[in-house]
Amino acid sequence: MAARLNSVQVLRAVAVLMVLQVHLFPEFPYWGRPLDGGFGVDLFFIISGFVIAGSLAQVESRTGAVHFLINRFSRVAPYYWLVTLGLAFGLAHIGYPVEREKLLRSLLFYPIDPHPILAGGWTLCHEAFFYVFYGLCALVLGKGLVRLTTLLFLIVLVAVHFIPGHSYPLEFLKSSMNLYFVVGAAISMGGERLLEVFRRPFALPAAVLLMLVAALYCGSRGLGVPTAHDFFLSTYARDVVDIRVSFVQPGFPRAFVFGLPAALLLLCCLAREDLFKSEKWRFWLKIGDASYSIYLLQGLFLTLVVINVANHRPLSRLLMLGVIVSVSILLSRAVEARLIRATKWLLKLLVPRRS
Repeated sequence: MAARLNSVQVLRAVAVLMVLQVHLFPEFPYWGRPLDGGFGVDLFFIISGFVIAGSLAQVESRTGAVHFLINRFSRVAPYYWLVTLGLAFGLAHIGYPVEREKLLRSLLFYPIDPHPILAGGWTLCHEAFFYVFYGLCALVLGKGLVRLTTLLFLIVLVAVHFIPGHSYPLEFLKSSMNLYFVVGAAISMGGERLLEVFRRPFALPAAVLLMLVAALYCGSRGLGVPTAHDFFLSTYARDVVDIRVSFVQPGFPRAFVFGLPAALLLLCCLAREDLFKSEKWRFWLKIGDASYSIYLLQGLFLTLVVINVANHRPLSRLLMLGVIVSVSILLSRAVEARLIRATKWLLKLLVPRRS
């Protein structure tokens, strides 16, 4: 896999903007129907599976596996910790102190019901589980055996369904969201032979249309759009609101409604990587590069500053969108990138060089 794929970065931009849409404009109408941008999360997970499988395939030794884990930790943990601590401090300052246990569990990516301090942190719990599983498998096996590791991961996801009980961590492991990583890994393993099928001119427009139809279907039926009041007050305290959103009705698995179109969209974009080499994608690439920063900071901003987005006019919310994206791009370069470099440098001092 190439070190950087413009198509993947553009899709990251699309994914994070759709997450912002469902948070800032949950009632945004398309032909009189609300659009559910929640599929941005599904797309993120499938992209993660694709990227991590490609990275793991390059691991040739246990030392390489350690560096794989260091790289993933450095990219995810320090910035998330910084934003989480900032949010915890801000909540305490306005009269909503965070319990120490919840703070510790949030920082350790431990699944919390209904969510960590930073509401969007629930997705990072899934990501961390996936990264650690793949990294530990590489350590044990001595190299990155992607097919075997993905098979073991799938076996674990199936096996947990036979464990009795209803604890939240167990339900977290049983979540079908974890299957998206397997889908992304399968796309990575498919290689050029798989992508060749999706190079037809009509494939990419068809995938975009299918994704839009899925978002309109879920939005119009109220299957995946939490109300602005529910979402933006939920992070203050349990006594304000308990967010428990059913993303799709029984009989319509989310993996089918959102997952299949998201997987097809990734496949089609990868197959037409040449289309994304143009300068016209420069703005989208900037957003894609800053997508992690945008994802984290939108939760911080909307929780501490906006409180209840439903009280704001659309033009005001559009301004918020611009502020969130602009500030996040700046902080991605000024803070996130430096945190990644510093953390990698520090941790790699503790392990031997690649063999």
